[in-house]
Amino acid sequence: MNRTQAELPRFSGDHTTATIRGLWLTCYQSRMKYFPTVIPPIQWSYCDCMIDKSREAYSSSDYEKIPQDNLSRFFEETSILCDAEMTTPPEPVRLPIKQL
Repeated sequence: MNRTQAELPRFSGDHTTATIRGLWLTCYQSRMKYFPTVIPPIQWSYCDCMIDKSREAYSSSDYEKIPQDNLSRFFEETSILCDAEMTTPPEPVRLPIKQL
């Protein structure tokens, strides 16, 4: 991109805070239900990824207009992408405990 081109916004900007929170909470609760052994920080990052990608692809009003099967397919594909981006933090080789 050259310096004279305007950068397009990443998100449509029409999602309300309540909508974003609702989408994120639904994602998080579903993940905790179906993947309870995954640590919360990984779940948070996954849901951040899902919501960000949905806001990049759709405006808030699109959710009512787009056929449900298209949305389901989008979220299934996005879930695979977001899962691939998640990594588990490495476990420590030893606990950081001072020797007595």
